Amino acid sequence: METALRRLRNQVGSWKDGLDTTLLFIALFSAIVTAFLNQVIQNLTPSPGQNTDELLSSLIEVVVQIATLNGLKTPSIPEPEPFEAAHSDELSAFFWYSSLIVSVSA
Repeated sequence: METALRRLRNQVGSWKDGLDTTLLFIALFSAIVTAFLNQVIQNLTPSPGQNTDELLSSLIEVVVQIATLNGLKTPSIPEPEPFEAAHSDELSAFFWYSSLIVSVSA
């Protein structure tokens, strides 16, 4: 009976050590993936400069409307292009998110 308990304790100890190692790997892997994911997410959102361009465009539109009401000639100003993330950035974010989900759920 003592031998069986000793073997069982040794087996449980090795499982515990293996689990600790696995949890450490998952934590480090998740931290690294999250760091890369933060970089990719920056490419998926418009830059603050683009927000400023949109606000300036709105202000110019108001000034042009006021000028046309007063009968003044106004130059044509092209509209800024709307933000659209690159397909490669979207695909990269998908794979990073998938990797993070799989590593955390494992």
